[in-house]
Amino acid sequence: MPASRDRLITPSQLALFSRSPVIGAWWEEVHATDPERAPRPKAKALDDLLKVAGLKHEEVLIALLEERGKTVAKLRGQQDDSDYAATLAAMRSGADYIWQASLRNGEMRGSADLLERIEQPSALGAWSYIPIECKLSSHPKPIYLVQACAYCELLTPILGSRPEQFRLYLGGKKGGELFRTYASQEFWSWYEQLRQRYRDFRAGFDPSLEPEDAPGDHGLWEPFIQERLERKRDLILVAGMRQSQRDKLRAAGLTTIDALAASADGEPVPGLDAAVLQRLRDQARIQIASETRSDGRPAFQVRPREQQARGLAMLPAPDAGDIWFDMEGYPDPITGEKLEYLFGACYRNAAGELAFQGWWAHTPAEEKRAFDKFVAWVEERRQRYPDLHVYHYASYEKTALGNLASRHQIHQARIDQWLREELLVDLYPIVRNGLLVGAPSYSIKKVERLYDEGHSGEVESAADSVVQYAEWRKSGEPGVPGKAPGRSPLLQALQDYNEKDCQVTEGLHRFLLGLPELRQIPFRANRWGSTARENNGEDADVQTQAFERDLEVAARELQGELPDLLEDEEAMGPRGLSWRVQRLLGQLINFHEREGKVEWWEFFHRLQMTPDERENDSEVIAGARLEGKGPIKSSLGFHYRFDADQPLKLAAKEGRHPIFAVIPLVRDGEHLQPLEPLALADGKTWSAAGLLDDTRIDQVSLKASPTSLARIVNLPGGQLPDQADLVLMPKLIYRTMLKDLVRLAQGWVFERQPLPPALLQLLERRSVPELVALNERVRQNPASTAAELSAFLQQADGVGVSLQGPPGTGKTTVTGAVIAQLVAAGQRVAVSSNSNAAINNVLKKVQGELDSRGSSALVVKAASSSSEKSDVKALAGTRVQALKAKDLPGSPDVLGATIYTLVKEAYDGAPFDLLVIDEAGQVSLSHLLYMSRVARNILLVGDQQQLSQPNRAAHPGESGLSCLDYVMQEHAVVPPDRGVFLATSWRMPPSLTAVVSELFYAGQLQASPANTANRVLWKGPQQGLVFEPVAHSGNSTLSDEEVDHIAALVEQLLGRPYQRARLVNGQMETCDGVLSGEDILVTAPYNLQVNRLQRRLGSKARVGTVDRFQGQEAPVAIHSLTASDGDAAPRGIDFLLDPNRLNVAISRARCLSIVVGSPELTTGISSSIQNVQRLSRLCRLIG
Repeated sequence: MPASRDRLITPSQLALFSRSPVIGAWWEEVHATDPERAPRPKAKALDDLLKVAGLKHEEVLIALLEERGKTVAKLRGQQDDSDYAATLAAMRSGADYIWQASLRNGEMRGSADLLERIEQPSALGAWSYIPIECKLSSHPKPIYLVQACAYCELLTPILGSRPEQFRLYLGGKKGGELFRTYASQEFWSWYEQLRQRYRDFRAGFDPSLEPEDAPGDHGLWEPFIQERLERKRDLILVAGMRQSQRDKLRAAGLTTIDALAASADGEPVPGLDAAVLQRLRDQARIQIASETRSDGRPAFQVRPREQQARGLAMLPAPDAGDIWFDMEGYPDPITGEKLEYLFGACYRNAAGELAFQGWWAHTPAEEKRAFDKFVAWVEERRQRYPDLHVYHYASYEKTALGNLASRHQIHQARIDQWLREELLVDLYPIVRNGLLVGAPSYSIKKVERLYDEGHSGEVESAADSVVQYAEWRKSGEPGVPGKAPGRSPLLQALQDYNEKDCQVTEGLHRFLLGLPELRQIPFRANRWGSTARENNGEDADVQTQAFERDLEVAARELQGELPDLLEDEEAMGPRGLSWRVQRLLGQLINFHEREGKVEWWEFFHRLQMTPDERENDSEVIAGARLEGKGPIKSSLGFHYRFDADQPLKLAAKEGRHPIFAVIPLVRDGEHLQPLEPLALADGKTWSAAGLLDDTRIDQVSLKASPTSLARIVNLPGGQLPDQADLVLMPKLIYRTMLKDLVRLAQGWVFERQPLPPALLQLLERRSVPELVALNERVRQNPASTAAELSAFLQQADGVGVSLQGPPGTGKTTVTGAVIAQLVAAGQRVAVSSNSNAAINNVLKKVQGELDSRGSSALVVKAASSSSEKSDVKALAGTRVQALKAKDLPGSPDVLGATIYTLVKEAYDGAPFDLLVIDEAGQVSLSHLLYMSRVARNILLVGDQQQLSQPNRAAHPGESGLSCLDYVMQEHAVVPPDRGVFLATSWRMPPSLTAVVSELFYAGQLQASPANTANRVLWKGPQQGLVFEPVAHSGNSTLSDEEVDHIAALVEQLLGRPYQRARLVNGQMETCDGVLSGEDILVTAPYNLQVNRLQRRLGSKARVGTVDRFQGQEAPVAIHSLTASDGDAAPRGIDFLLDPNRLNVAISRARCLSIVVGSPELTTGISSSIQNVQRLSRLCRLIG
């Protein structure tokens, strides 16, 4: 029966189509036309809880609005004629808010959670309405956007125009703005495409063409599809099966667990590593073997001894003090806060009996106390049993303890020590790597069947525990577990569940220890202290650890002064800081330590991964194969080749080589087995420098001296292994400045030294009113920017200002001129950035300006031992001197230096008048904090809409932002009272500038009128932005189809004449040229595509990644998107369509920018609001 085209769709059905356009939407359509064929799955207890909580969430909002004196029209939301009429009447009456407003047009109907009146003329009168979607989640999701845009569409005929905004009311509100506001224009291109795709889907719907079942996010139909897959014995039944692996197996004709189990050993599957395939085959076989057992227990096998390096060999020796640990958490659907409400531990008491201890928490303050007590209990027990370990199952407990330490800023050093010393032993990877278990997953609930009957009780799963804790919260029962009067039976059931989990973990540990095969495998040695001392091959001495503790103490001092109940975080505290800034300062003080700890944790985690897990890690060169060796100066070079299709983030940098740990891989039949990482006699990991080459992206040479090789204790034959995983070592260079970080932090916190006024102004986000008029003058006369800004800074004292320079606006030129003019006025300037290259670039501009003025001012770059060679090379041909610290003059007029120089005591007391931070979007706010006292004023130079520096750690609050992002507060353009916006692009023609301006700069970027002349005289469009569609499928990091297309474009462009406007003797003139290989710039997001383009194009174009060409330009820029669709894109569309990266790619062009890509990219399923914005930009770009 065809779908009824007269039936109105709902925003919820459209949202389902956005997340499951093939399967979920198809079954929803069947249900709408034939409910008996496709009955909706029954809601689970957790779903019912969320539904009730959602209604409560809305009721809380309505009550709050009424408390504020707002009129709220409360409607039924039943979407019948009377409801539609009531909604229209309420809108015409001008109610402040309308709850459950029923709306419809010719295609769609729905009930908006809330409509809000805004004072903007519409067909109703002097007012209008915008929709508000109320959601429990503390984070916005793409399906919310679909629904909000749908209500914007439904409001349009009533209002006479589409609402310009919509809002989300989310869970987790902790003060601040009640709603999150979004511009509908940012998503509308994507939404219109989605609407049209859904129209096409319904128009072509055929209920007889049932789609093939596949795992995935199918909304409310997901349990239904999962059940069908299980009945069909789909490959998803195989434990550990990934979607990509399932796709490759199905393409090879292996569609069920039975077919996989029956396939012959050694039979290849295209695109699937032989060792990975054999692991999946073995898993399928053991699961089928379990089905023949009558006792209900799963079959299992202990893997061969030679495969136990990351399995049973990771078990330490048992100890009488051992602890078995489990935690329970509750994600509050209203507040969005995650509360770790129960810390449970089993242990053996003095009589050797298994006992249980629990620590309860029902508020964040109690959570902090419970965490503190648990850590203290473990440490006290370690005093009596120094060789104990804490056993748990899966990574939740490790992650939660790290988050608690960071959130409450207590025990950070202690938890770091626990993790480094591997006090916490995760039994999951030991089971996963040491056993084959015939169960559909390796969850504790499945694995416990090996030795136990499984859970039975009021609470049997994690989902049950969430529901049970929510029931307790509304029950009114006491906060103490127990069945006696004055206690809570609900909490007792939760404690019983937690205690059972701890007992199950102990039982698993005992089961593993009892395996006969373990007698042949030595226990892992304790790691007390050894890994904690590791630091790039050097011992992190006691002083380093003391410095880190000192930073934590200073941070805790500031946090401890915060009021328990903080009603107004902008109110001033006794330190002369707002409470918000005091909290932020406490979080910034030990930013570098948090980053370093995460770097170490990630490194240790990578060492414990299986080889196939490391294949997908961007900081591991997986499966590198030794192809030869030869001398590299006085050392040996071991030349490895690897699959360049890996999602690596590594790149060659002059003077700075990445350092790698080496994990040997040995092939045992069809299995690829990892050995222990190469190590030294003291247990530390051996490492070597890796020499990379951008022209040979599938090769790396490990450089090691004979002496270094001789120190390896587990290297048979004295030669590096034939095959290995190379794991990037932590850098941790921040430790070289720890002493100075502590000195400064203790001065601010304990000696009450004031923060530098310019920094305080930036942190408090105080307005600089004089800048508003300055911006107006600059916009009217762009050529006056440097003079205006330097004149302002000459008179300023204690001011922080931002200079935002979009592509081609000449921000480095302006910065150089400002510095030169300040130097001419007798001021001294310090220039810093994250990269030496950025600093050198500014210094060269400054020197050029000074030379043109005949100035003899001294410009110096502070060079480190690693940067000196590249600094000298970069500054060759200028009068800028690159000098090491011991050779620096006392008072240079301009000093370029990184934080590692400027943090030193010699630069206390503001010896400079201005601190310039270049590429400030890549410089952390913590860096700025520690550098800020070197100058009276601060100038942040950069563009937050271009490439930024990501963090490793999840930093609290705003402490993880770059200094520029902090100032901008997500504004596309710097507010006119906080900085100067360079609004004129001297590079791009108006047509290209208009696109860049609309997509990235809120329409405020304009082109120089003279740039109208910029054009390429060829058969295609002569200027602007062009999208060249190239159809392909299945491509991820390499698209030969796009390579072919780009090669054809380059052939057509070479030798063609072009024109461009340029500044000659102070006047804009039109210059002619002929396109050569230097005039065509080709970028791609992935190294493999770059490599293929380089080989194909040779000298016919400049080819590289987007990151490589930031700051460069050419008459023609071509960007290859490469991936066929969002699912195929490594690192997802987050990376592929990152707005900053896309901005840089298309804005390199002086005349013509061409984007080559698959049209299917626009149909991707998004996992975040940001990704929807990215897709909408691409939809607008494609047109």
